[in-house]
Amino acid sequence: MTPIISVIIPVYNTGTYLRRCVDSILPQLPDESEIIIVDDGSTDSSPAICDNIAASDRRITAIHTHNGGASHARNTGIEASRGRYTMMVDSDDTLEPDRIIPLINRMEAERLDLLTFGIHDIIDGKRRLSNVSGKPHSAVSGAEYALRHTIEHSPCTFIVLRKTIGDLRFQEGVIMEDYSFCLELYERCRLIAHSPDGVYNYIIRQGSVSRSRGVDADRHRMHCWKKILERMASRPWTETYRPAAQRWIAHYKLEAMKQLGHCRLSISERLRIRRTLRHAGIDSPGRPALPSLRANVMRMMLETTPSAIALWLICDLRRIIRGALS
Repeated sequence: MTPIISVIIPVYNTGTYLRRCVDSILPQLPDESEIIIVDDGSTDSSPAICDNIAASDRRITAIHTHNGGASHARNTGIEASRGRYTMMVDSDDTLEPDRIIPLINRMEAERLDLLTFGIHDIIDGKRRLSNVSGKPHSAVSGAEYALRHTIEHSPCTFIVLRKTIGDLRFQEGVIMEDYSFCLELYERCRLIAHSPDGVYNYIIRQGSVSRSRGVDADRHRMHCWKKILERMASRPWTETYRPAAQRWIAHYKLEAMKQLGHCRLSISERLRIRRTLRHAGIDSPGRPALPSLRANVMRMMLETTPSAIALWLICDLRRIIRGALS
């Protein structure tokens, strides 16, 4: 029998948190469901913990792969999944009790492709409900959601029809792989809605990949932004979805530029990276997807350091002077 839902859990050296994660999911799963644990080449005791947990319940499967990163682990889980619906949960996070079946029931009742939900950010035991503002509670198309509302940047923030995912996969070899995956997934959705209920508990720990610091980490982060924007540039967006894609690619470019202003790289390297980032993404006819110089400067003044503002202005002044002299 086809499982009702597949819950995919990637694991990399986080086996000590895995039992807590699984115990938050199993009691609320329908009988015909599956949990797919993907051990991403862990180097600690996680492989054995995964196998022990899988042996404790017929609905749980453990898969062991080489270390390919979160994208590879999630793609492996998608390939192995058989459920009608898909959810993704990180191994050091948990779900609130009695949430999965109501989500499935609403998906069925409203014939949704994707349903987003609230997130509890948990820091030092303190909980804050997020991912609730700027969301449509009634169903809208994927294009309308992405154009008029705030889309998700994590696959852990929604339940989705497996057939809607189809052949879409995470970009491997980069961090922040969620950005392009979610933007592309919304294009495939006929109907999306939001539930304001807190479903997912995001337990924030120090030392995660996305929060690593240092010159090498900054350089890798900028390389990943370049690869993500290049993937978006290569996408043949539909005419209906193109305005939404332009909106978010412009947003991602600005986010990348803001992070570039905060990084520890040399000025010359930042200038080189900035030139690369400016040309990534998609353009509307005759205009770049990136907002105007004035809008960029205003945002930089509000959100970044003085050095970042100076870097931005120097680059644009050089471009203006070259144009005037040509």
